[in-house]
Amino acid sequence: MRFVDKIESADTILIGFPIDQGTENKGCGDAPAKIREAFDNFYFSENVKEKKVYDASDVVEEENFEKTMEKIEIKISKLLEYKKPIISIGGNHSITTPIIKAFYKNNKNFGVIFLDAHPDCQKGYFPFGDVVTKIVEQNIPIVLIGLRNWSKDEYEFLIKNKIPFLQAKEFSVERVIKLAKENLPKDVYISFDIDAVDPAFAPGTGCIDPCGISSRDALNLLYAINKNFNIIGFDLVEVNPSKDINNLTTNLAAKLIFEVVDNL
Repeated sequence: MRFVDKIESADTILIGFPIDQGTENKGCGDAPAKIREAFDNFYFSENVKEKKVYDASDVVEEENFEKTMEKIEIKISKLLEYKKPIISIGGNHSITTPIIKAFYKNNKNFGVIFLDAHPDCQKGYFPFGDVVTKIVEQNIPIVLIGLRNWSKDEYEFLIKNKIPFLQAKEFSVERVIKLAKENLPKDVYISFDIDAVDPAFAPGTGCIDPCGISSRDALNLLYAINKNFNIIGFDLVEVNPSKDINNLTTNLAAKLIFEVVDNL
């Protein structure tokens, strides 16, 4: 991954969303800066590739949450004009809603691969708690991966709306790709909540749910998605540096982004 000064010469666009609004767990707003710092720990991708990246800096919070969401949507819409994959660093999971909204205005034929310990379809439970609900309401096909903690209402929502999902206990890279191929078009957007990964590998997040997927499985899955689909966008959210241990989570986040970028 090599940074360039001009967006026109880049293969991929990187942007940060240091957003804490919309959640009771504060601290995710510090993640974009910390993850950028952690990029310096990696020199060359595992697949021996090096893509050019333009860093479009950060979109900062407004005083009003709705204005912040609108600001994110407008920024992503402008970046989409360059017709390059966009990698977004959160911030909490609320940022995914305006990002997906902007992508949908630009491309009506894509699906979402949503990695999370939770299905995030608890309607009305803070903006970050019903991200999937809003995606489903737009009739965007979606598969949920890594689930292991949900409410009864969320489970019933998934079943009622026939949303394909794979629990963490069922996880394998092959199963995810099979499920995605059966339910999604070729273009996909990946939303990656770091709590999809087991907290043994990623303790720096607001919701600690044991028995998630391993860091290597997460990386191998991203490789496989890239091999089988066209990744048009990717966000990594819910890293909370204030809760981290020895920078394990920020380093993992940086590693995942680094490898996604160089393998697009």
